[in-house]
Amino acid sequence: MSAPETNIDKQTKRHSAPLMGIALAVGAGILAIAAWLTWSADEGNTPRDATPEGGVIAPEGN
Repeated sequence: MSAPETNIDKQTKRHSAPLMGIALAVGAGILAIAAWLTWSADEGNTPRDATPEGGVIAPEGN
């Protein structure tokens, strides 16, 4: 069974806004992932309590 109306120009005009929205959403997702990867690479494997020399500060009370 085929579509009753196959006016390509009309369909192109009707679908342009939703396709642009999908493209923007995909672009925003790619930017968010890139920002997350950049942030996580910047953090590295250094513990948050590390000293500049590379040692870790022991918790007090031990």
